[in-house]
Formats: sequence, C-alpha cells, structure tokens
Amino acid sequence: MNHLIHRAALGACLSLAGMLATTSASTRVWQNAVDGNFSDVTKWNALPGTGDVAAFTGNPAYPASSSFTVTLTAYVTNQWMRVDGDGPFAMTLNLAGRNYTATDFTSITDSTVVARGGNDNNTLRIEGGGVFSSNGFNIATNATAVGGVTVTGVGTELSVATNDLNIGSSGSGTLNLTNKGKLTTSSIARIGRGNGSVGAVNISDATWAASHEVQFGSFNAGSSGSLTVNSGGKVSLTTAGQNGWLSFGALGSASAVISGVGSEVSAASIVAIGGRGNSVGGNADVAVENGGKLSTTGVLQLFSTGSLSVEDALVSAASLGTVSTLAAGELSLTLSGTGPLVDLSGDVYLDGGASVLALSLQTGASYALNDVIHLIDYGGSLTGTFSNFTEGELFDLGDYQFQFSYEMGTGGDHFIGLTVVPEPSTGVFLLGAAAALSAFRRGRNRMAR
Repeated sequence: MNHLIHRAALGACLSLAGMLATTSASTRVWQNAVDGNFSDVTKWNALPGTGDVAAFTGNPAYPASSSFTVTLTAYVTNQWMRVDGDGPFAMTLNLAGRNYTATDFTSITDSTVVARGGNDNNTLRIEGGGVFSSNGFNIATNATAVGGVTVTGVGTELSVATNDLNIGSSGSGTLNLTNKGKLTTSSIARIGRGNGSVGAVNISDATWAASHEVQFGSFNAGSSGSLTVNSGGKVSLTTAGQNGWLSFGALGSASAVISGVGSEVSAASIVAIGGRGNSVGGNADVAVENGGKLSTTGVLQLFSTGSLSVEDALVSAASLGTVSTLAAGELSLTLSGTGPLVDLSGDVYLDGGASVLALSLQTGASYALNDVIHLIDYGGSLTGTFSNFTEGELFDLGDYQFQFSYEMGTGGDHFIGLTVVPEPSTGVFLLGAAAALSAFRRGRNRMAR
C-alpha cells in the first residue's frame, strides 16, 4: 500500500515538474486603451500569470493621448509590469484596496518599468488603497524615454525592495507622491542615474520611508536629480550607517526645496550636499524655507560644490562637517527673527579658505539696538572660520549694522551670531550733538558768571 502511495506521489511530482518545465514567462498585452478589470481575459491577448510580464503597450500601439483605468478585482502577482508605448498615454491602476506584486527581477531592465524605450510621456497613476510591491522599479529606462508615476490616496503604497528604485534611469523620469500616498524603499534609490538622465521626486502631503541609501544626481556626473517636499510631505531615512546616507549631488547635479510647516526631510546618518560620503560630487543646491525642516542625527556635509539656504526654517544635525570633510560650500541664511537657523548638538568644522556665509534680511524683518541673533547654535567646539567673515567684523545689512562673532554665549550654549550695533553715522551724530550741548552749557555757565 505504501509502495503504491509513494509511486502515486512520485508520479504527481513528475507531472508537476513536466508542467513547470514546459511553462515559460510570456509577455501578455492589454490590447486596447479602454477601461476594464485586470482579471478580464477579454482585455488581454492572454491573461498574465505569476511568471508572466503584464505589458501595457498596446497591440497595436495605443492611440496618442489615450487615458484608461485598469482595476484590480483580486490580488495579482506577475513577474513584472511594463508601461510603455510608441506615443504618450496615461494609465491608472486602481488597486481597489488590493495588492499588486511584481517578483523575480534580476537586472535593471527586468523590473517594473514605466517608459522603457523611446517613448514620450507614458504615465502610470497608482490609486485606490492597497500596495503595489516590486523587486525593483524603473522610470525612463532608455535615454530617449520620458515617463512618470503618481502614487496617491490614503492607504496607497508603492513598495520597492531587493533591487534599485531608479527614477530617470537613463531618460527623464518623475515620481509624484500626493494626498497621503506612500513610498517605501528597502534598496538603494537613485534619482537621476545614468549619463544625461533627469530624475525628479515631488512629495505633497505624502511620505517616503527609506531603509536604504538615497542619492540625487546619482550614478554618473552627467545625471541630474531633484526633490520637492511641501504641504506636510515627509522623507525619512531610518537606518544608521551607509544605508542612512542622503546625498544631493552624489556625482551629478541636484536640487531640493523643503517648504512649509510640517514638511520635513530627515536622515539617521549623513546628509551630504554636493557629494557623497567623504567625496565631493556635483553641484547641489538645497533650500529649506517657510517652516520646513532638514535634519540628521549624524553629519551635515556641505561640500565645495554645494549650497544650503535657510529662510524662516530650521536645519539640525549632530555636526556641520567633520575633521576630514570640512564644510566648504555656501551657507545662505535669511534673517527674520532671533534664530537659530542651524542647530547643532555637536561641533562645527569650517574650511577657512572655501566656506562662505551669505546673509540677507527678510522683507519686513525688524530689530532693535543690542538685539542678539543666533545663526548657528552648537553644543561642541568650533574649528575654522568662514572665508568671508572675521571675528568682531562690522557690516551693514538693510537699515542695520551688525557685529559678527563666532563664539557667543556662555557655558555649553555656544553660537555663531550677530549683535545689532549703532550705525557709524548715528554714532557721529550723537557725539556731535553731545559736544554741542556741552559747549552750550559751558557758554551759559560762563555767561551766568
């Protein structure tokens, strides 16, 4: 009896093995640019299975400027998804509270792709709650490709693991996170990867949680990446060490704007502007404004090719620069109150030959004589100076004269700051008036005698 059972089991296994051996991944195409349910077999040349590619390319190609919605009616797993075509079209994937999973990717071209080839403005909108999870995700894989992805709505999440997230892999790619949408990444994210590529991430009232390194202007000196965070949007790198590095201008160029109360970008390790790790990279400009916040529990690196501007906002870090990577870029601070604009729990390391401090006065800012303004608070020690400011220097800004100092405060409360002092002309006038009054009194006294 047992012998028969074993023979039956072996036969079943051989039969299954034979089925698997004869089954290969195929590209299944959504035939026309029309709305429909993902599981509707009549919409495909053949319904994609777990080992197949779900391709939204058209057969023949979708008409230019087509727009259509595909809705999940069940949980779906495919090998990967393609959204690309010969002309511009917009596809919406309505998850409808369900999950879409793309698996088994081994390289950049074998991953979820939007605008894979020489295509023009192919876009994918992911909405409706649920999770779109993919082991690798590329937007604009080829040099001539232009593509965009939008993740939007409460409970809607794009999750990328194992392989890279490349936005502007070789072409021009954009990722928009809006209206409580969410992105999670547990592999490296490159925004602007290849030579000539352009990548952009725009986050508005949405979040990006990363447990691996994030690079803007990433893999090639000819790449470009940008970040815009507003309306309470948040980016957080949660892992210590290199996996917590956030780099603007890692090799290529980069820009970032963090604006608005509640809008925040934070990293658990390093924020580098104009480089990556200990190496200078490309040009990078980062602006924090209107109540926004940039923070790291580690080092804020400001390389010679980087600039950081802060207006009505806060930047916080453990230190500005390190012994081996002195802050050598431009720090631009706009005065509006008494500060601080930069808050450091530790040390300041400045390159006296290259670092620049640029100061401006916000429209409507008002100060009184002897007001003290905190520019940079630091809890540790100060090494070096800005190349363009000396201790005790007097300078005019707007209608005010300020005196600059590197070591203000007492005890552990150190700060680089300013004091409002009398204008020279005001001082001369007061001295002249006092002398005239004294002479008048002496004359009166003499006359009285």
